[in-house]
Formats: sequence, C-alpha cells, structure tokens
Amino acid sequence: MTSVGRAIRLAIFAAGMASVVGTALVPVLSPFGPVPVAIWTLNVAAGLSLVAIGFVLSFKRRDNNIGPLLGIAGILFFAFALSWFASPFLWTLSTLGVGLYQAFVAHVVIAFPDGRLRSRFDRAVVGVIYVWAFATNFALLALFDARDYGRAWLRNLVLIYGDRRLRDDLVYVVDRGNLLLGVVVVAIFVRRWLRATSLERRAFAPLAIALGAALAGYFLRSGANLAGASGHLQSTFDYSQPAVLILLPIAFLTGVLRSQTGRAAVGDLVIDIHAPTEPEELRAAVARALHDPSLELAFWNPAVGLYVDADGRPVELPSGDAFRAATLIDGTDRPLGALIHDRVLQETEPRLLAAVSAAVRLGLDNQRLSNEVNLSRQLPAGLVERLRRDGRRLGDTETLEVTVLMSDVRGYSTIAERADPHSLAMQLNEHRQEMTRLITGRKGTVMQFVGDEVFAVFGAPLAMADHAIRALAAAHDMQAAQTVINGGWHERELPQFNLGIGLSTGEVAGALLGSEQHTEYSVIGDTVNIAHRLQQWARAGEIVISSNTFDAAGRPGDAEALEPAAVKGREALVAAYRLRPDVTISRASGR
Repeated sequence: MTSVGRAIRLAIFAAGMASVVGTALVPVLSPFGPVPVAIWTLNVAAGLSLVAIGFVLSFKRRDNNIGPLLGIAGILFFAFALSWFASPFLWTLSTLGVGLYQAFVAHVVIAFPDGRLRSRFDRAVVGVIYVWAFATNFALLALFDARDYGRAWLRNLVLIYGDRRLRDDLVYVVDRGNLLLGVVVVAIFVRRWLRATSLERRAFAPLAIALGAALAGYFLRSGANLAGASGHLQSTFDYSQPAVLILLPIAFLTGVLRSQTGRAAVGDLVIDIHAPTEPEELRAAVARALHDPSLELAFWNPAVGLYVDADGRPVELPSGDAFRAATLIDGTDRPLGALIHDRVLQETEPRLLAAVSAAVRLGLDNQRLSNEVNLSRQLPAGLVERLRRDGRRLGDTETLEVTVLMSDVRGYSTIAERADPHSLAMQLNEHRQEMTRLITGRKGTVMQFVGDEVFAVFGAPLAMADHAIRALAAAHDMQAAQTVINGGWHERELPQFNLGIGLSTGEVAGALLGSEQHTEYSVIGDTVNIAHRLQQWARAGEIVISSNTFDAAGRPGDAEALEPAAVKGREALVAAYRLRPDVTISRASGR
C-alpha cells in the first residue's frame, strides 16, 4: 500500500469516527428537542459497525477495495443526523446524502469478495447506481419547498422550483427505480452464487446471509410504502434497516475466525509433510488445509521446462480462467511446483494461501534436499547436480552415445585366497581411489565397483563429443598408474594388481532405477555388455577396444586389430583392437 493509499484509508476512518461521535451527541446538542433514543441507538450501532469493519478490512486486505467502500457507506449512513441541527447547510447536506450509503453497499455486493468489478456489465450497473442515487437525491431536493410541508423555518439551499405535486410524482418514480436496481443487484449476486464452486459458496455464505437480510428489510420498507401501510407499521419496518446492517460485521467476523482456523490448518499441514510424503498424500493434505477438494498439485520438471503431475504428464496452468488460478511455489534457485485451486482463495484467503504455499515450499525443498543427500551417497559423482537440475524421476530414461570402460584385476581370486584380508582391503582401497581420480580427471563417471572390477562411463550423465578419446586416455592413465602403484607394493612385499581394460562405444539408455529407499543411475544396453566381454579378452596390462571406439578415438595407429570373434548372447561377430602393454605404458607416461 502506498503512503497516499494509507492516508486515504486513515482519512475515511477518521471521518467515520467523527460521524459516529457527532451522531451519538445529537440527542444532547440538537435544538429540536428529544430524539427517539431506541432507533437512534440502533442507527449509531449500525454505522459504527460499518465504519469499524471497513477500517479493519482496509488494513487486513490492503489490495481489496471492500474496506474503504464499507467505511464510506458508514459515513454516508450517518448523513441523517445532520438534519437535526439548525443549519441550512447541514440540513441540505444531510438531505443530499440520505440513502447514498445504499449505493456503496450495492457496490460491495457486486464486487464481493475481492472488491473488483469483473465485467463491463457489472461496471455499468455500479455506474448507473451511483448516478441514479446522486441525481435523484438532487432532483428531489431541488423540488422541495419546506413551506409546502409546513416547515417554513427550513431553508433549502438547492431549491430550484418548489412543486409538491411534481416532487410526489418523482418520489413514486424513484422508489420504483430503486426497487428495480435492487432486483438487478440481487440477480447479479444470485448468478454468481449459482456459478460458484462449493469453496466459493463457503466464502459467500456469511455475507450472503447478512446482505440478504438487508435486502429483505429494504423490500419490506419499500413494499409497505408503496402499499400505503400505516405510519406505525412503516415506523416498525424502519427498525429493520439499521438492525440488518449490524449483521454485516458479523459476516466479516466469521471470515476472521475462518482465517484463524486456516492458521491451524497450516500447522496441521506442516506436521503432515514433515516426513517424506507421497504426491497424492501431499495433495490431499494441502486440499484439506485450503478446504478445496478440487486442488491439484503440479511439480516443476526442468528437463522439459514444464509443470507435470505425479505421473510425469504435462500440466497446463490456468490463465485468465474465471474459476481456477495457479499459485507458483519457487525454491531458492528454481521453481518447485504449483498449486491449482479455486480463484476465490486469492480473493478471500490470500494470507492462508500464502501460508499454505510456504508450508508446501518448505516440504518440497526439504524433500528435494533429503533426496539429494541420499542420492549423493548412492550415485556417481557429478550426477546428483545433474538430476537436481533436470528434475529426473525414477524410471526416466534417456538415450546417450557413450564410451564404457571396464577394468578388472587379473588373477584377483588367487590373490585374495593367499593375501591377508586386511592388507588386501587396503590395497583394493588404494587401487579404487587412484582409478577414480584418473577417470574423473578425464571427465568420466565411475558407475560402480564390484570387487576388483571398475565400471565407468564417458558421456553420461553429461554428454561430451570426445568421450572415446577421453576414455582411451583414462585407460592408458590407469595402466600406467597401476604400474607405479605395483612398484611400491613390491617393495612392501604385497601382491601386485595387473589390469585388463575393455572399452566399447555406442548408444546406451541412461536410467534412474531403484526405489525411494535405494536409487542408482545405470547405463543399459549392448554397449555395456560388449565392454565387459572386451575386458575379459584383455590380458594383464592390455587395453582392448571395440571397432566403434577405434573409429571414434581417431583410429590410433598403434592399435592391433584382432580377429572378429563371437560374444555370448550376440549373433554378429565383434571386431576389436588391442593396445600392447609396452605401447600402453609408454603412451601414458608420455601424455
């Protein structure tokens, strides 16, 4: 709210409270004798309710015009009190303002609950109501000559032409015009009620009751006047006007209590989503907190740049929909999701909606961080960041061209049979650490250790054009580094590891597999199987590469072609190339 807007709302409240105090003092200050205390007290209470509730709403719903409208209606409601002072100006002002508050109340009915007029028709009706109210009040006063009514002491400052008969005819027209406009306002409200969802009707109900009672009182008074009812009966109906207006603050008090219930619902929601929650359970918890059973929950998928449902299907967020709206939930560095709900929530419960959204944001962010921690323990280095950025889910796959590297310690079973288990574990750990350093140094991803076997991939999860070159360079590095490590182990009288390495290049399916308790990223396909077979063909110190790797690595001239051979599970023969141990070591040492 701007400083100007705040000043205007404070000015409305100050004027309203001045009207309340002035009206309350009329029985003491009026020169015309005693006033009817009962009806006067009821009028003061009704006006005070309008002014006070208008003030509260002005600052609790700062983007909503209903608060200021009710405050102005309260001020105008007190216009009748000015006629009890012996001032021509105050009496004229009072007569011009009598009944104008009804125009503002009608505006509230049409604009409820957010204070906006939704269509041209609504704006036209409200415009007609204001013009009709001001114009008819002025016209009636311009024809009013106090002497025609036995009030010679009154001085009408806007008297233009005193004609009692013409004025009586105009009163008849004005009464029927007011009745017609009242019917139009009721029709607009009924139309909105019929089109409303259950959530909207829940929001409309308190105010509908209060305004319905106010309109019923108006119709009773108008009907009694038109039917020529006795003065006593009409006076009795006059009590209904301020009495039903007191129901308005009760309606808004109900809204305040509902907000408190909403805060309790937010507390329940935080408890519900404290632990990891299934998407449908989370949606149901949010729907309960917002009292919107139709609520939908969408998740942001950065990989496709779309919001999706729990099953990964794209979700289109409502735009310009008269009944549905979307509240976006953003994390610190990227979108997390969206709530798709009844638009009325933005209008009647913006703070509750904001609180629920914050709770959902906390839940989704915590769940994301928890998943990342779990994944970081289970997945290859560098992959967690990729999955976090792309929003990948279990079962999602992608086709990639990669080079797969498999290495194995030759004669490891014999070594394990003879070696001290504690010493062997130390050797295996040292071997794995060095192999991991060399593979990741060439931008590869270590997928898995199985005993003495190392399984790595180049080109997944991060695609790279030179994956074959990098994989072959890493294989040379590994052979050379293991030779150096073996020298140190020999001095310590520890068994040596001699590696056989296989490389295969081709397409694989990269997939996130497993369950919520255990997840792993895998590459699946014939390329992986071939790499495993080529690793088995490699003797100690050798690197055996597939024909695809040979071509993708630039057809290295020091590679020795092998006879195409059969591989178990494949009908076609596999062509491969061998890099000799002496070439491998010299190549690595000269890089």
